[in-house]
Parts: sequence; C-alpha cells; structure tokens
Amino acid sequence: MTVRRCGWLLELMLVALTLGTRGSAGEQPQRVQVAEVELAIPSGLREVAAPSLPAGSQGQLMHLFTDGKVPPLQVFVQLGPPQADPLPARSESAAAQFAGGFASAVPGAFDVQTLRYEPEAGTVRARFKVLRPLLVSSPSEPPPIFSVESVVFLTKTATVLVLASAPLGRAAAADATAGAILAQSRIASEARLASAHPDTPSARLGRHIAAGLGGIVGAVIWGFAASWALVWAGLSSRTAVTVSGIFLVLLSGIAVFQTGSLDALIVLGCYVLASALLYVPLTRWLGSRRGSAPGASRAH
Repeated sequence: MTVRRCGWLLELMLVALTLGTRGSAGEQPQRVQVAEVELAIPSGLREVAAPSLPAGSQGQLMHLFTDGKVPPLQVFVQLGPPQADPLPARSESAAAQFAGGFASAVPGAFDVQTLRYEPEAGTVRARFKVLRPLLVSSPSEPPPIFSVESVVFLTKTATVLVLASAPLGRAAAADATAGAILAQSRIASEARLASAHPDTPSARLGRHIAAGLGGIVGAVIWGFAASWALVWAGLSSRTAVTVSGIFLVLLSGIAVFQTGSLDALIVLGCYVLASALLYVPLTRWLGSRRGSAPGASRAH
C-alpha cells in the first residue's frame, strides 16, 4: 500500500513537470504586428477572414483566429483609438473601470471580472460572459453562453483589444490562450503610455524585495509540507526533501523561462537557496519524527 501511494504521488509530480516542460518547449507563437504591439498568437490557431464590425462600432477588427475544433476557440484582435490620458495608478476601481468599458463594447456581456491591471506595462486582463457568440452562425438556435477572456494593450497610438472566446465547456482553453498572449506579447517601448505613478527604481526595489521574501517563505512552507507528505507516503526523509526541492525548483524554472521576468528569477534563486539551506535541518527534523508519520511503520 505504501509503495502504491508513493508511486501515485511521484507520478503526479512527473505529470506536472512534463506538462510544464511541454508548454515551455513547444512551438513558437505566431508574431502578429498590430499598431505598436507585437502579439504572440499560439501556434495552434490559424487565421481566417475577419468580418467587418457592426455599423457604429468603434475600431476595426484586424484579425480572427480559430483552432478549428467543434465548438471552436476563437481569438479576435480589434484595433481602437488610443487612451487619451495617462494611465491611473494600479487600483481596483481603475481596473474595474477599464474592464467594464471594454466589456460594454461586446453585446450581451455580463459577469465582468477584472483579473489584472498593470499600468507600467499598459495591459488590462479581464473575463466576462456573453449570451451569444461573437459571430452568430445560426439565428434559429438559442444563443449559448460564451466565456470571453480579454487582453487589452494600451499605447500612445492605439488600443489593441484581444478577445479569446469559447463556450463555457472550453473556458479553460480560452483562459490559457489569453494568458499566453499576455505573457509573450510586447508593446514597443516608445509607445508605452505614462502612468500616474511610474515604476521608479525604489518601487522596483520594493517589488524585488517582496518577491525574494515571498520566495523564501514559500520554499519553507512547501519544503515542510511536501516533504512531510512524501514521508507519510513511505519515502525516506532524505529522498522526500530532495524530491520536494527538485520539484519546486523545476517548476519555478519553467516560470522563469515562460515569463522572463526578473521577479521570477529572484524567486527561483530564493527557492534554490532556501532548499539548499533547509536540506540538512529538514532531513534531521523529519528523521526524528519519522515514527509519528502514518507511513513510518510500513517504510523500510
């Protein structure tokens, strides 16, 4: 029973690592230039002819992508007028105002949620639902509810709105697509809008310190919890600490590869340092309490 439980836990870890590695080492995204934004469209999507927007709509539908499945995942790329004023500081009210404004341009939109607002990067990420598909295919059928993930890039010259739309049953696919587009797309530096509270050196330093402290605390909590779970499954204390540390470092390494951010690199460094420093004391601590673990009596 112990071997079976241990194998199950290790298999879950290996599956998670395999999925993360595949995502990071997969095909390169399609690069699509829209105004001053270089969009990264996932390679599994293909472009089809984009229809015209309804009369009276602001902006222009530039691109339409689909994965060709039934029901399809569709990605709409719309070009609109630029933001007139400097971007307000990061706040829930500013984020909600942006998200609500973009969602109001989609007929039937409701249940608007703001996921992320980054004034320094000039991006807004939101989610909402619509009572009908963005492109009506059969007026005789009742309109289904679609999940729409929106990514907005705010620049001096234009506003680029990306909508990843799919039926509720494929909401996870729309979410993953929008997340990949946001993480890998780029706004030209000269086209970035000024923000009310710019990203000053002191603000960046504070963010880096917070990332480092968070990485250390996270490594300690993960090290104790995951190692104890593996000892409970029947592994020796040394093996448990080693496996939990490697798993954490590899996952954070994948995050660094995907985002390329300094904060993610700082977190990775803190994970490596904390895991190394915790190895000996955590191994001894688990060894001294091994008899109280449920799987200890069955471990060799």
